[in-house]
Formats: sequence, structure tokens, C-alpha cells
Amino acid sequence: MISIMDEALAYARQGLAVFPCKPDKKPYTAHGFKDASKNADTIYKWWELYPDGWPGVSTDKANGLNANYQLNQLAVNLGCSSIVAL
Repeated sequence: MISIMDEALAYARQGLAVFPCKPDKKPYTAHGFKDASKNADTIYKWWELYPDGWPGVSTDKANGLNANYQLNQLAVNLGCSSIVAL
């Protein structure tokens, strides 16, 4: 069985910076997505501290993602002019 930490490490190996989140989706780290890392040693340490942590994936430029753009593209694909129209 794959652990949650293994999932976080798999995201990191794919080039996505991750950070540990509580079950209520609030970050365990002080700066949330700004603390996100692709470093395996950092991820190991976090999951030793927070074994129930879920991997949060940063949706900022660190991961090459732009959540607003992607949500607007989704809205357009659904036939709306923008996310605001949803």
C-alpha cells in the first residue's frame, strides 16, 4: 500500500512543489503554499512531523501553474465567458 508521504514524494518527482495539509485543508507549515518544496529530504521531515498530513500542491508560479487562468479556461470550455459567469 502506498502511503500519503509516498504520494507527496511522487508529486515532487513529477516536478510539483508540495506542502503538508491538515485534514481540514489548512496547511501545517507556517507559510502554507509558500513553504512548498520538491526536496525529498524536506518532504520526509514534514511527514515525520505530520504523518496524517495530506499533500497540498502549490498552484502558484513555483509549479508553473496559474489557477485563475486554468479556472477561466475551464469556464470557457463549459461555455461561459469566464469563471465569474459560473
